[in-house]
Amino acid sequence: MALKIKDIAEDAGVSIATVSRVLNNSQPVSKELRERVMSSVNRLGYRPNILARGLRMKRTFVVGIIVPNISNAYFTDIVRAAEDVALEAGYVVTVASSDQDLVRERRYVDVLRNRLVDGALVAVAHRFESDLTPLTGADVPVVLADRRLEGCTDCDSVTVDVRQGAAMAVAHLAQRGYQRIAMISGPLDVSTAADKLDGYKQALSAHGLPVDDSLILMGDYTEESGVRLGRELLQRPDAPQAVLVANNLMTLGFFRVVQEFGLRVPHDIAFVSFDDSAWASLVTPPVTLVDQPTYEVGRAAMELLLDRLEGDEARPSEPKHQVLRPTLIVRGSS
Repeated sequence: MALKIKDIAEDAGVSIATVSRVLNNSQPVSKELRERVMSSVNRLGYRPNILARGLRMKRTFVVGIIVPNISNAYFTDIVRAAEDVALEAGYVVTVASSDQDLVRERRYVDVLRNRLVDGALVAVAHRFESDLTPLTGADVPVVLADRRLEGCTDCDSVTVDVRQGAAMAVAHLAQRGYQRIAMISGPLDVSTAADKLDGYKQALSAHGLPVDDSLILMGDYTEESGVRLGRELLQRPDAPQAVLVANNLMTLGFFRVVQEFGLRVPHDIAFVSFDDSAWASLVTPPVTLVDQPTYEVGRAAMELLLDRLEGDEARPSEPKHQVLRPTLIVRGSS
């Protein structure tokens, strides 16, 4: 015979209402009662009927996540954190990768809307042209993770102050005596890339260094562009003394070029990366980088989304925007 909620209540020594609150995450329950209920659930092997639960509450208990590149460890960390928080609250996630393509992104937005997800967490492909109105227009809560979308006034967001991160990197290089500091930027139609470039320029000016547009090269956040632009920079007769690279994949490409050219780091060329990677501390010399709290971005974004889903719909609050701080990790490449 299938287990029922009343069986869990009897085993845990609590009311049926308490079990319902725990399983549906509908009202606050003390930590002690929640642990007692979940202990009985696990011991008895109870599995709730998700379909019936969803029909009863007019929900699917599914949250959609769209990121530009799920194979990039940066976004993998964000997704993993969001998934951890969602699962704990009784939701499952479905994940899609837009490949930084607006058409592909819009297709996934339409898919999420048609599949009636309860909410969505999105790192948009374009800060001006991404379109989330199929979701927001249908009153599906959306939280922007990592990247801003200009004009999305209904969306909560969790971002990192990458402008400050870029400024910290340039200040570090300037204080080490480097004067010709180049930047391999990401695509400026992405808010993070535009902000990093702003921080780079502001820090140069703050340290009395000129902003030389010839030292600013536009990449696309891929390893291939790091290779291509690294070669372009390092084969110049007036090559820079140091380089700020705007993400981990482009840094990997740039580092391959440094090795290809047989340059000594940091004697011949110094560089600072954005975002940590497993390889960054293992190469010789290890890479100086601006570390972003990726797991915290995903965790905070999903918590904001769950607040929308579990909050008082009759009294919606104004959009919330959290900005997290990066950390400069100084290693041997600078």
